[in-house]
Amino acid sequence: MILPGSEPGIDPGDEVVSLECSADAIELATIRGALRGWLLNRSIVGAKADDLLIVLNEIASNAVDASPPHATMTARWWVEGEHIVLSVDDSGSGFEYHHTEPVGPTSLRGRGLNVVEALSDRLQVTADGHRTTVTAWTAVEGPVA
Repeated sequence: MILPGSEPGIDPGDEVVSLECSADAIELATIRGALRGWLLNRSIVGAKADDLLIVLNEIASNAVDASPPHATMTARWWVEGEHIVLSVDDSGSGFEYHHTEPVGPTSLRGRGLNVVEALSDRLQVTADGHRTTVTAWTAVEGPVA
């Protein structure tokens, strides 16, 4: 679903893509596919497209892990200046975000936000105890239509 100007701080002329789905791992491919098509329509391909797909997948995977059974999550993306903004909100209770620390070599979990930080210019986590939103800004070269 495309919701023009439905996000705070977004110019009403901007296109915001918003996909609400169950917070289930099976939905990750659907979300990635929708972003891939949106990027292709804007001629964003190659390594930059791969980076954006990884960022969204990591954020959405965290939402799946943090959400209770039968919960929903909403993935959104839009252009903001020279950045593609990727955002996912979920039913998780949230966490206090600080710059992520390196994960030990034997850890099986905990690398997601490290990856997002490495591939993004800015990362923001907001939570109100009922919903958590993780948003990442990633610069792209050249104009984004």
